[in-house]
Amino acid sequence: MSTAATSATGSGLVLASLTCLFLAAPLAAVEPGMEDPGPYHTTGGVMDETLAPRELYPREYDLRFGAGFTKAPQIRERLSTPGKDVDYGWNGGEHVGYALSVGVVAGLYRFNHHYGRIVGGAELSYQYFNTTPVTYNVATGPAHNNRTDLKTDWQALGLDVMAGYATEPLPSGIGDLHAEILGVFGGGPVWASSTEALSDGETDLRRGSGWYTTYGPRLGLYATRGDVQFGIRFDWQWTTGKATIHYPSGDHSTLTGVRDGYSLEGEIGYRF
Repeated sequence: MSTAATSATGSGLVLASLTCLFLAAPLAAVEPGMEDPGPYHTTGGVMDETLAPRELYPREYDLRFGAGFTKAPQIRERLSTPGKDVDYGWNGGEHVGYALSVGVVAGLYRFNHHYGRIVGGAELSYQYFNTTPVTYNVATGPAHNNRTDLKTDWQALGLDVMAGYATEPLPSGIGDLHAEILGVFGGGPVWASSTEALSDGETDLRRGSGWYTTYGPRLGLYATRGDVQFGIRFDWQWTTGKATIHYPSGDHSTLTGVRDGYSLEGEIGYRF
């Protein structure tokens, strides 16, 4: 073998050895169990929120049960008889009704660690109102209701959807506090009752059904302690509903209920 060939072979071996040492040095610097965690930093196994993508935040669901009070609707009645319609309003019913609800609100999108999140959800609601009038507004003036012992009512069962903004939780002595500002839209069936004057001078109570729609803003304040959540919410609702009542005589009444007012409920729930 020539001297030149021997020199070239030796230079190649030295270059290969240096290359292997260069590539192996970073691997040797990483101890077992301390492999590179990748582009996201962790502390004690918890991902650093400032570097984690939004998709990696856990999605939270709040199951809530509510009960409270709501402003009663204004009732107008149209009595339809063959060849004639009579319109009149009802006065003197209770001004406040009762409300129950059960629903779920979920976090849909989180902006970052400081600017809150977009939330959405749905709920099933029930409202009851005692609408028994003391007087009726007829063309000739107020007419007294002689059968206030026959209690008329207005009941609504609705499915509502909602979406809006929730603030970032703020730690406090009673739990993590956050506020929600939502828009609510919904509707469902209504059941209503009215009285019918019979030919023998007696009065009977009749019932009918129909549909309603509602919409409006909602403001809620909640405290979450562990998995338990409690709070209060205030709604302003614009609601319109109609129910039709058919009488044995062949006449029928259409009741229209209009609400433009508040609803206030306390809520308790569970976060999962």
